[in-house]
Amino acid sequence: MTTIGADVSQASWAASVGSDLSILAITTTQEGLTQWTDASGAIFLADPHASGLPVPRWRGNTTTPFWLHEKEAHS
Repeated sequence: MTTIGADVSQASWAASVGSDLSILAITTTQEGLTQWTDASGAIFLADPHASGLPVPRWRGNTTTPFWLHEKEAHS
């Protein structure tokens, strides 16, 4: 396991990005801070020497979600 540090007061999220998901994007937030720095509200990119897993496509959409059709089929 690799630990990646960022000199920030509030890291908010991390996600694998890039065509092969081998870049780690770390976002920071400004919310609730009384003093901001250049790192507040920024995005940092790191090379964790590992790749993330692809997220499966969502089967539905916002107009006709798949679970609505499945529920009707069982009625």
